[in-house]
Amino acid sequence: MRELEYPSYPSAPGPRLHWSAIIAGAVVTLTVMTCLSFLGIGIGFLAAPTADSAKGLAMGMGIGGSLYMLIAGVVSFYVGGWFASRLSECGRPSDGAMFGLVTWGTATLVAALVFTAALSSLFGSIAGAAGTAASGAAQGAGIAAQRNDRAIEDRLGTAGRELKNQTARVDRGDVVQTAETASKAAGGFGLFAAITLLLEGVAAAIGGRMGARLYLPVPVSQYRELRRETVTAGR
Repeated sequence: MRELEYPSYPSAPGPRLHWSAIIAGAVVTLTVMTCLSFLGIGIGFLAAPTADSAKGLAMGMGIGGSLYMLIAGVVSFYVGGWFASRLSECGRPSDGAMFGLVTWGTATLVAALVFTAALSSLFGSIAGAAGTAASGAAQGAGIAAQRNDRAIEDRLGTAGRELKNQTARVDRGDVVQTAETASKAAGGFGLFAAITLLLEGVAAAIGGRMGARLYLPVPVSQYRELRRETVTAGR
């Protein structure tokens, strides 16, 4: 016979949400994701000289980069969910999965806020500089275009006006085609982002479930810090 000693877990519900563990899991998630992102950037730049053409390079970078970021996000959230669950000392796999999901939500919101703020600042700076530089050029170009239009109409009469109208229709068609292409690209990006976020949430839940400590549930009346049990050698 031998005596076993192992920790126990109370069966009554208590304060099950530990924000310190969740914040730690979110920090681990973002840190791992940052490291993997820099690794992917390095690999991409090292592989760029081996591309056969600019089109092949752009396609490879787009597809390969998207798949890499998907894998990096899944790995990062799995690790973060595992750490959050283990640091919380939860004793049930279902609790660990919930800790992983809350960690996923916290890290996603923090990353979205940081990314949105950085993107807004970047676009604001670019738009301000471009607007200042282009205002004078656009004004001059507009005056020159008006003069050229008048010269064409004066010289060619009806034929010149028809040519001008056809050119305007072609320009409008290009604008519509460009807008449709941009709309399809934005829709594809949104769908890919949604699938990526869902997979990252599943990975965080699985990581939290795997990180849960498998304590033995006991009634509250019998709960103590350590539970002892005597078993026979054959068991």
